Amino acid sequence: MDILNSRTTETPENLANFMSTNNYTFPVMLDQNLTMTHRFGVTETPTNFIIDKNGVIQFRVTGQFSEATLNDTINRLKAQ
Repeated sequence: MDILNSRTTETPENLANFMSTNNYTFPVMLDQNLTMTHRFGVTETPTNFIIDKNGVIQFRVTGQFSEATLNDTINRLKAQ
């Protein structure tokens, strides 16, 4: 989905509903003014990042990814 054309449906209420419906509890960012979208070069949604304790992006993927991939990435970062 083109990120710049999807902004009209991305509201705090829609995000909260999506997170609740899917039982997601991890933090997400809603970038309504597109500041971070431009800074990080996001062109599609969803774009997912895992940022390490030093603020360095260690994982970036556009679209869906498996829970196994997520867990492997998190475990690798925790071991560092």
